[in-house]
Amino acid sequence: MLRFSMRRGTISAEREMTGGGVQGWFQSLPPCWVVYALTLTETVGAGVLALPIAIATVGAIPGVAILIGLGLINVLTMAAMASAIGGSTTVRQPNAFLGRIVAEYLGQAGAGLLSVVLLIRGVIVLMAYYIGLSTHLAGNSPIPAPVWTVLIFVLGIYMVRRKDLAAVAGAALIVGIVNVSLILLLSALALSQMQVANLQYMAVPFAGGQSMEALDLRMIFGVVQSAFFGHLSVGNSARLVLSRPEGGRALLRGGIAAQLTAIVIYTIWVIAMTGAVDPVRLANEQGTALAPLSAQAGPVVQVLGTVLAVLALGMASFHVSYSLYHLIRERLPLLTVQSDGQGMSTWQSVVRFVRAPMSHSWFRFALAVSPIFLTFLAAERLLLTNAGSFASLLCFSGTAASSMLAGVYPLLMFAASRRQKQHEGHLQRMLRNWFLLTILYLFFVANLFLHGLVLWDVLWMQISVVVLGVLVVGLTLHVARRGIFNRRDSGPNDLAGELSISSP
Repeated sequence: MLRFSMRRGTISAEREMTGGGVQGWFQSLPPCWVVYALTLTETVGAGVLALPIAIATVGAIPGVAILIGLGLINVLTMAAMASAIGGSTTVRQPNAFLGRIVAEYLGQAGAGLLSVVLLIRGVIVLMAYYIGLSTHLAGNSPIPAPVWTVLIFVLGIYMVRRKDLAAVAGAALIVGIVNVSLILLLSALALSQMQVANLQYMAVPFAGGQSMEALDLRMIFGVVQSAFFGHLSVGNSARLVLSRPEGGRALLRGGIAAQLTAIVIYTIWVIAMTGAVDPVRLANEQGTALAPLSAQAGPVVQVLGTVLAVLALGMASFHVSYSLYHLIRERLPLLTVQSDGQGMSTWQSVVRFVRAPMSHSWFRFALAVSPIFLTFLAAERLLLTNAGSFASLLCFSGTAASSMLAGVYPLLMFAASRRQKQHEGHLQRMLRNWFLLTILYLFFVANLFLHGLVLWDVLWMQISVVVLGVLVVGLTLHVARRGIFNRRDSGPNDLAGELSISSP
């Protein structure tokens, strides 16, 4: 089965031999299909429920064009991530995690910033999942959204308390397959409600007499980028396939194929949804895109949509809760000091006083779940004041966190890789062009500053993305001064990805 563990703010997947069943079938697949299945099911998930809302803000035709354009950019960054991870020596070591791979390429400064971004993304995304799932369930039941949020939070804490994600992770692949099937089925039902006038709507300058102020890019980039975020699954897949022949090529091809499939699925989904539902109503939806479709298409969509929302948002919230828990728990030992109790300084005495309650498991657990609890409180406040929406939170996560984790980091890691010639394909040869690599990097960095300084009008969002932009520029300059981007040709020792290496 797949066993997921969290260390230094990242998730890794380790392979355990099982006798049969779904896990045995999955492990018997060719390496490329293993990567494809894991990456696609992680990419096509909860973000799809906000995608039509974001597209509706500009209209179906320009929205789909932006969707495909950003999707192709994510194909390039996925290729960069897969190439960098496939060429890493750290990933083949026991207990290797993405944080250590980043440290191999970008140093401890890069790994530290990665942890900060993962924490930000975890909190914001979990808040969005709380709001999205609770509002959808409240719209289909007499129970109000704040009460549903309490139930989802308690269930999430229970799953974390079990300290075993194997059962959840083992079902994640099946849930992902069911989610993709439900999305395609709901798309077919939405197409039966298609209205050409809805597809012709465009809120862009000079279309239908619109002024320049009609162009609203605040929502669309972040949500689309968040929907394509599946790059961390490449790190999970690496531990499963790099020990097998042609594992490096499988990592690259499987990840790229999953991103291309996601583009096709999202395009079908968006065209069906924006054609079936009035775009103005869809753009103003506070919950998921399923609510207006259910109201228009009837009880069948309502039932299928509820199943999709529960599976996609519920499973995603459990994973994010588990990740946040380990992100804090793994850092608690850093608060301790070694002392024999004699001649302790004042600082050592204070630290020892702080350390004492940490010997109790309940206290450590309470500290580790504190980000989850605070996120739950923030979500409740937004629900009670009607001050936040599912799509807007995913927009912030996609702009701030996904732009870095699925954009900046893969590009920097690829540029820092000393093994850029192994498993080289057309996309990798394109990325070895420093002009293209620089343009892609500037695209993601400029996006942070554009949203922080121009597009957004919420102060904490503006400050957050500007600070992240400054930090990522500082990190780039730091590693550049150290000569990390000075490319070296591949040598004989850099071809480990072509060899069959036994699992540690």
